[in-house]
Amino acid sequence: MNKTLDLSSLRSFVAVADIGGVTAAAGKLNLTQSAVSMQIKRLETLLGRQLIARQGRVIELTVHGEQLLDYGRQILGINDEVWNRMTHETFEGKLAIGVPPYILYPHIPRILKEFSDAFPRVEVKLISTRTAELKEEFAKEQTGFDSDHRIRNCQGRRKAGILSAEMVLPARQQPNMEKAAIAAGL
Repeated sequence: MNKTLDLSSLRSFVAVADIGGVTAAAGKLNLTQSAVSMQIKRLETLLGRQLIARQGRVIELTVHGEQLLDYGRQILGINDEVWNRMTHETFEGKLAIGVPPYILYPHIPRILKEFSDAFPRVEVKLISTRTAELKEEFAKEQTGFDSDHRIRNCQGRRKAGILSAEMVLPARQQPNMEKAAIAAGL
């Protein structure tokens, strides 16, 4: 008889495994520590296997936990992709982001990964050079994108350590990019 995995419990398990602790995973998931612990216990009960070995505050995956982690990431990835494609507004287009090299690491790669995961149909072009050159490039609108997808008004405004830019799309494709940026954590 086939049973169905609880995706919330699976998401908690993967978060704990990836982050390395229940408290930090709970914070990322916006759940209480006890809720995350209960979800993992529920998953262990459902599968009839111990998934996590706890040694005080140190958490290690058991052999079964390691197996489930690989499958769990795949299952959650497919679930999230289906959910995003079927329920969210479609944000499409191209976005150029100019960042001086001194603020590139360590945050920009993580932010771009999160943005890409949240908005897979937005092509992001990262330009990393001196601030003066960035201003010149954006002033000339030489972003490498066609005229329907120009970036305008790059004022060098700082928000969470990155420069922000306004995306200009044809009227038929006007998503709320501010909403998109907020949802992506920008």
